Amino acid sequence: MSEQQARTAIGDAGLTVGTIDTAYDANVAPNHVISQDPAADTYVDKQTSVDITVSRGAHPTKVPYLLGQTRAQAQTALDDAHLKAVFKPVKSDQTKGTVVSTNPTAGAQVARDSEVIVEISKGPQKIPNVVGLQQAQAEQTLRDAGFVPVPVTSSTSDAPAGQVIQQVPGANQPAQQGTQVTIVVSSGPSSPATSSTPASPSSPTSSGASSAPSKGPQP
Repeated sequence: MSEQQARTAIGDAGLTVGTIDTAYDANVAPNHVISQDPAADTYVDKQTSVDITVSRGAHPTKVPYLLGQTRAQAQTALDDAHLKAVFKPVKSDQTKGTVVSTNPTAGAQVARDSEVIVEISKGPQKIPNVVGLQQAQAEQTLRDAGFVPVPVTSSTSDAPAGQVIQQVPGANQPAQQGTQVTIVVSSGPSSPATSSTPASPSSPTSSGASSAPSKGPQP
């Protein structure tokens, strides 16, 4: 019960409120009674004083500053602050294995045994190889790695339409998150030029009657 309810109950029982102490207790809400002395259901004389201890709630602590620390250092600092670390690997340009951010942030006052999400850098990422992929797949692959695809079309390639034929910067180069990667996408093979075939000359057609056979000499 609350402190006020306890005071009322003690008075209704013909007893008096004695010493009121306070203490931190994560399991008892603030301003509620943690314990009493004498204990409940003990037979005592009228006007006996009853001492109570009232909760101040969970013991507060502050989130320590962890940015740039290693995972092991962060774990030790949170243990010392009576907090629980929840590590989460994230893409980042910071050194691999170091703290990128915390939630709650450093300096925030929280109850002991609270969870603190600690993001740990996976380290700088390398640009993936997307040459030979279809444009949609290439763009998604780059985005998943933290880069920004910039497609341009080329009409000078015999590759199938939509296929990536080149990328800049090239594959496997380390780059900062958000770096733009230009991908050159084929528009497909050019259609061969159609040449017109000249019509074959028609055979001359004879006109008129055939020449009469020559007559022999008259007798």
